[in-house]
Amino acid sequence: MKTIKQQQRLQSLRKQELISKAVESGAVDKVNKLLSAIYLLNSHVAVLYGDAEDILKEQGLELGAIKYKGEKVGQALDSYFRTYSKEIGWEQTENWANDYEYFKDMFNRFAGINMNESQQ
Repeated sequence: MKTIKQQQRLQSLRKQELISKAVESGAVDKVNKLLSAIYLLNSHVAVLYGDAEDILKEQGLELGAIKYKGEKVGQALDSYFRTYSKEIGWEQTENWANDYEYFKDMFNRFAGINMNESQQ
């Protein structure tokens, strides 16, 4: 019968083996790219909610029922950002900021959003 320490050691070795296989197969790189894309999308969602609220406030309006849902989305995104930011270093944060600016410009162009136009 194996002791708890022996079982934990075997589990650790199995996990390291799985990680090594995932790195070698390219799965880890692909997952990192997917997580980065998710982070960019979530970042822009938060900005879009804020922009929509600001525009409506300037007109004396508010998002109404969707505002509550937007706040819930914002809370979830904040939690996601806190968790994700622990996984990346300062250099990656700078890369993200540059990537985000490029992504924002491309997305806004695709969606026909021009935030420089005056709101009427």
